[in-house]
Amino acid sequence: MSSHESPTAFDIVPWNRSFETGIKTIDQQHRQLVKLLNDLAHQYVYGLEPDQLREIVDGLVEYAAYHFETEEGLWIEAFEGDEWFTRHHRSHDGFVDKVRGMQARAEQSASLAGVDDLLSFLVSWLAHHILHDDRSMAVALLEVRKGRSLPEAKATSHEAMSGQVSGLIQSVLAMYKQLSGRTLALQREAYAREMAEKKLREQEDHWKSVLGATNDALWDWTLEALDTTDPDATAHLFARAGQSVHPEDWPALKEDFLAHLLGKTEVFSHQHRVLDNDGREHWVQSRGKVIAHDPDGRPSRIVGTQTDITERKTQELILQRERDTRLLISEFASDFMAASPEEFDATIERALQRAGAYLGADRTYVFLVNEDHRYMSNTHEWCAAGINPEIGNLQNIPSNLTPWWWQQLRTTGYVLVPRVSDLPPEAHAEHAILEAQDIHSVCVYPLHMNGELVGFLGNDAVREEKHWGPETLQFLELMCDLLSIALEHRQVQKQRARAAVRLERAEQLAHLGHWSYKLDSGEGFWSAEVFRIFERNPLDSTPTYDAYLDMVHPEDRQKTHEAFQQAKNEMGFLHMEHRICPAPGQTKYLEVRGHFKSGPDGQPSLGEGTIQDISEKVRHREQLRRLAYEDALTGLPNRRAVVDKLRQEIGHCEQSGSRLVLALLDLDNFREANERHGPALGDDVLVALSQRMRTVCDDSAVVGRIGGDEFVILLPRMSPDDDSFSLFRRLLVAINEPLMISDIEVAITASIGVTRYPQPENVSEEQLLRQAQQALFQAKMQGKNRVQQYDVQWEQSARALTGKLQAIKQALLNEEFVLYYQPKVNMAKGTVLGAEALVRWQKPSGEIVPPGDFLPAIQDHPLEIELGDWVIHKSLAQVQAWHDQGLSLEVSVNVTSLQILEDGFVSKLQAALEAHPGVAPEVLQIEILESSALHDLDKVSRVMQACRKLGVRFALDDFGTGFSSLSYLKHLPASVLKIDQSFVRNMLDDSDDLSIISGVVGMSQAFGLQVLAEGVETVEHGDLLLRLGCDLGQGYGIARPMKAEDLPEWVGHWQAASDWRQQKPVAFQNLPLLHAEVEHRHWVNQLEQWLRGETDALPALQASHCKVGRWIENDGRNRFLNNPVFTQLLADHDRLHRAGEQVVNARARGDESTVRESLSAMHKCKDNVLSNLRRLQRG
Repeated sequence: MSSHESPTAFDIVPWNRSFETGIKTIDQQHRQLVKLLNDLAHQYVYGLEPDQLREIVDGLVEYAAYHFETEEGLWIEAFEGDEWFTRHHRSHDGFVDKVRGMQARAEQSASLAGVDDLLSFLVSWLAHHILHDDRSMAVALLEVRKGRSLPEAKATSHEAMSGQVSGLIQSVLAMYKQLSGRTLALQREAYAREMAEKKLREQEDHWKSVLGATNDALWDWTLEALDTTDPDATAHLFARAGQSVHPEDWPALKEDFLAHLLGKTEVFSHQHRVLDNDGREHWVQSRGKVIAHDPDGRPSRIVGTQTDITERKTQELILQRERDTRLLISEFASDFMAASPEEFDATIERALQRAGAYLGADRTYVFLVNEDHRYMSNTHEWCAAGINPEIGNLQNIPSNLTPWWWQQLRTTGYVLVPRVSDLPPEAHAEHAILEAQDIHSVCVYPLHMNGELVGFLGNDAVREEKHWGPETLQFLELMCDLLSIALEHRQVQKQRARAAVRLERAEQLAHLGHWSYKLDSGEGFWSAEVFRIFERNPLDSTPTYDAYLDMVHPEDRQKTHEAFQQAKNEMGFLHMEHRICPAPGQTKYLEVRGHFKSGPDGQPSLGEGTIQDISEKVRHREQLRRLAYEDALTGLPNRRAVVDKLRQEIGHCEQSGSRLVLALLDLDNFREANERHGPALGDDVLVALSQRMRTVCDDSAVVGRIGGDEFVILLPRMSPDDDSFSLFRRLLVAINEPLMISDIEVAITASIGVTRYPQPENVSEEQLLRQAQQALFQAKMQGKNRVQQYDVQWEQSARALTGKLQAIKQALLNEEFVLYYQPKVNMAKGTVLGAEALVRWQKPSGEIVPPGDFLPAIQDHPLEIELGDWVIHKSLAQVQAWHDQGLSLEVSVNVTSLQILEDGFVSKLQAALEAHPGVAPEVLQIEILESSALHDLDKVSRVMQACRKLGVRFALDDFGTGFSSLSYLKHLPASVLKIDQSFVRNMLDDSDDLSIISGVVGMSQAFGLQVLAEGVETVEHGDLLLRLGCDLGQGYGIARPMKAEDLPEWVGHWQAASDWRQQKPVAFQNLPLLHAEVEHRHWVNQLEQWLRGETDALPALQASHCKVGRWIENDGRNRFLNNPVFTQLLADHDRLHRAGEQVVNARARGDESTVRESLSAMHKCKDNVLSNLRRLQRG
């Protein structure tokens, strides 16, 4: 480079139209920012001092701040207070802080790494800022200026910058960053070399001395020896031995050499290529100077050097290729981003032309596979001048013809064939195809869409072999990335276009169009089919809501508007049918569907939906309705119509509380008249009678014909005072009037069956018709020509019982019944005696039905015996299973009177025991209700005696609830009495129940029977029972009924309450003390119930007036007068009642604080009284 030459200018970020936002001021400032960035890169390459760096960065930051201020002044026009503006403003502030920080690090670093980082950041940030951030804001701003709302503008911007465009921008940004980095490195290296060469040229004046010291080739030519008649003969002088000047470079070399000889240049200098014997290229720098002239002034001698500059030149070419690649890819991206769907193919073809010329290809093309990948076609092609196109010959080629080709694309990632004749044997098919097209070399790169291989971009060398290298593959990779994104974008566009075409075709076939209305602006949209339905021309009709409403039939307009408003206000769905009048005298039926969406403020902003012309459907529907709902002979509603109307009126009754009456009317002697006079006259009779019925019934009544001579009368929405029977009597009178038809007198009578709705239980319309039919049958049976009311109560009870019996029988067949077992224990000894088998109904859903819900239904029904037999067999099998597990327990089963009085009961029981030989009969206990003996005491006694002979024991269950008498105990061989749980449950505060239990215990002891109390729910229950002398118990306080598999574990862990093991029966004379305990608890509980508002009755508040007080004054003083415990009892009892009085008085005053304090004192006294009573019991 000579001294006057300046560094070569270059752009790290070349400006192109893809950077433009459409806002002139912003685009001008963006250009200036790009220029400042390129200036910084230029100085970086050609030498950058700290002061220069600071000055350039200061200028860049200051202009950026100015630009940001300008930008924000524009953005605020549309984005004031919006999150986009806030986010954009933050990015501006972050940019300045980031640049200043990186500048400081670059100035402190001795290397260039800091400047590298700064430039990399600036390139990435600025490109993203221009291509994405500012473009997004600009698109939205321009939409706002067109009159759109900010949310709509932002949505349009988001749609424009998302998807394929977003991917395209990201690819371009990545390529800019990658290419700019390489460009800087190569440019700096090239500049370093140029500076070195510059120093060499500055020493040109001393070239002679340098020649002696250099290793370059020296030459010294005597010009008189040259053949001046043939200038081309000197070409060999510019090449070393074994080399020759490249033919393409010789003309320029010769021109420069002759110019120096003619004195036009001071020094001869030229760069050119030479070829060695192997055909390899080398770059050389030839320099020389004429040092002697002949007497005529012509040059006679020239000396010079020849330097191999291949390495340097290669770097320069790489740098130039990088620049060209960056520029070319940027232009491709810009073209694809700006191309419309119609321009897409032309854009690809332009890209192929430029890419092919850039790579030196003779043909550049694109192949794509079809949807199932079975065929591939040449879709786009560019050919150099003189090269025949092949696109017409390369359509729908089976993909499996080139297996090696596709395998290379999938595994290697490209196909690079410098010489087609060198293809491997497995590529014989590919070799044949390429050879047929006279292709010498080929370079192909894959195309992917959504991660799937869909084709390739190829380059052919036809004229001569072409040796494409890694830089070609790198270029093709970038181009294929862009092309793939563009193809994906086109695919989406094509799919949308196809979908739009299919939608329009479907709308035409279905007579269905779609519509939308923007509620804020009133702007509307009607599809082409909507215009056709409305019979309006899109060119002279504006799609507005008002225009639509004007076409609605006047009778439908109000309800249509109200339906739209309701759906809009509720943000809900719209569905309705109405009529329109597109022209005078013309009516169409439409079905309208739609829904409404809200905007950012939560208010309705958009309504959209469909409109369908259903005129033909309505006409057809009306024809079908007449066929389906009218009787062809009389024109009355048929059975289906009546049932539908009945269903509607039932619903109305449920909503309004009204009632209806349904009647069936049957002609008593119509068949005889029909047979006597013929069916034609019979039809006339039916028509005449139907007219009479209509006349008698008012307009609200529904009269229908549901059979040959059977009619129905529905009287809907009646009040309780309406008399329907008077109407039915008038009907009978009207029908009885003789008919004169074709001069024949016909006399007909009728019977009517009537039912009503509502009823105690829900019934369907079909059930109502069956009820009316049943009542009609009763009317016929009672003599005809009358009205009969249906008995709802009888039907209700019978239906419920029948349904339950059927369900129980099916459950027994399905083995849905299971046994639960409730343990029976000796509370005093803490031992488990056995368990009572209790049947449960476990439905398939897992629901457990308690026995009280199904056992009453089978009382005195054969199912009662069947279920009882099943319980006995199941219980014996379970005892056997427990025995096998090492657990010996007695099991008791309940037997009803029907079962025990069955003639075969004893034999069936014996067969059951024999079926389980491992079970001792003594472990089976049968429980019968004392009331069972009432049916036949002698037979029950005989059956029990027979069972005892088998070893089976008996217990009288729920003793005390029936007509208990001593004769039962005398005649019935039972060994256990079971006290009913109703007495046990209330014994703690009901002295009457306590007395009954005490009597049963005493009676059982007198007869030598065991006594077992059911309903032991608490430790206190067991404690009191033990003090009464009842050791055996059963109830929730011991264990709830459980599954058979859970019982062994329970038996192994159960322990009696500690209080029970220490408890002893009280002496007979101390039983009144037990009664005193119960009465004492009852008095306290009654007062607390009064406080809670559960009863209006207050207990006696004076200590001497309660039952405990009366006992104290009488029996208590007589027995315990001088006993200190009794004295303490008196004091505590008095304090208890005083506390009770204080509670009542405080409640009357509303003094709840005193109520709580007095209640606390009362509970302490209660516990003291109970304690003293028990101390007196113990003596």
